[in-house]
Amino acid sequence: MPDDVTPDEANTRETSLDEGSSNTPPVDKPATKESSADDSPATKSPADQVEAIERRSRGTAAAPATEPTAELGAPAGEPAGLADQQVTDTGVDAESGIRIVIGGYTGELDGHAAGLSGYRWNASNAEEVEVVAFDPITLPSPTWIAAHPNGSQVYTVSETTPGQVHAVQVTDSGDLVLINSVASGGDGGCHTAVSPDGRHLVVAHYGSGSVATFGIGEHGALSEVLDRAELAGTGPDPVRQEAGHAHQAVFDGDVLLITNLGNDRIHRFTLGDDGALTELDSPIVLPDGSGPRHLVITGEHMAVACELSAQVWLGRRGTSGWGEVAVVASSGQDHLPADIRVHPSGIAVVGDEVLVANRGNDTVAVLALDRATDALELTSEFDSVGAWPRDLMATDGRIWVANQVDDLVSVFVRRPDNDGGRGRWELDFQIPSPSPACVAIIPPTTNPSAALTTKEIDR
Repeated sequence: MPDDVTPDEANTRETSLDEGSSNTPPVDKPATKESSADDSPATKSPADQVEAIERRSRGTAAAPATEPTAELGAPAGEPAGLADQQVTDTGVDAESGIRIVIGGYTGELDGHAAGLSGYRWNASNAEEVEVVAFDPITLPSPTWIAAHPNGSQVYTVSETTPGQVHAVQVTDSGDLVLINSVASGGDGGCHTAVSPDGRHLVVAHYGSGSVATFGIGEHGALSEVLDRAELAGTGPDPVRQEAGHAHQAVFDGDVLLITNLGNDRIHRFTLGDDGALTELDSPIVLPDGSGPRHLVITGEHMAVACELSAQVWLGRRGTSGWGEVAVVASSGQDHLPADIRVHPSGIAVVGDEVLVANRGNDTVAVLALDRATDALELTSEFDSVGAWPRDLMATDGRIWVANQVDDLVSVFVRRPDNDGGRGRWELDFQIPSPSPACVAIIPPTTNPSAALTTKEIDR
């Protein structure tokens, strides 16, 4: 895919991880088996139906976070959404009405998604989750999704050359309706962000290294491009840092942050009422060759997933800007085979934990953040239960991981320890989805549509 290394390329590049120490946290891995062509999950096109997804770990007590987990259902590489699986649950249906939007890679970029897919969490209990699946909107490789603050629209970018960006209505029931599509103003668009006031959309383009802005109309439609900015610069990696590569757009109050994987900088802009971009002095400087991909801000700290160095950079906000306070490995696995390189991708914060998805070794790392001492420590790591975890989204009590190669979105929930401790993350259920690249979770509305055909998905 244009925005980064592909799964096949990852297995031919030399690993950049230092060997870990003997006391690194073990990875919670489910049982696996030898894979073959017959193990690939079949492509499934949602068709306005309800699936009852069986939950996992049913009746199983949680183990401490630093101990290996028990087997969690079907191994990676097998269709797991309708497999015999297990999960502990309170039985409380707090998630009913949540709308789920999944984007993925389509045929022109070697994927087999149909486009953008919509779902609604219909009901759940301790045994299964009932999810309504709607027909997808046919779009070319919609690989990032940003939700509007009003909860009625999402904006997705096609990672194509030239690029396109799309405004999509999300109905109360969770169905998707295309509002309009416009040229994105660059190549290989890979990230979108809606301004806090909901009036503008920003698109980051990996391929052309550019950022573009758009107006959002009263009913959600996008304007043509309002302004563009080009990111320049190079880095020590001759393959990935030969030019500027805008990878993410994040609003930090009135400042727009753009990660530039190509020159190890996070550029700072202001966004005018007319959509004009003005770059500010003093970009945030990361270590040479780190390759900043995605970042998340939590209070006075910023955590950055550095794709090229396989690290997480931690910065703290000060009177003179952001300053580095820690850099840690994104994975604790040591002695990896020489043909496997770790590529951190999605990053999120849950409480005082930073979670990072690692492609290559296919794990999610949990790092404890001590806000008082500016310390970041890898405390545990668990299997993503799917190959090539490209995106990680955190919601109240859950994390959603888009496993691109295995056609699965794995949903994890925290299970408390028997002694009342923080506990660990365990697989709850999986949604089969072709070549998933991103997941957006939209809160329920107060008026969901009642006239729906349903099917069930076991937890």
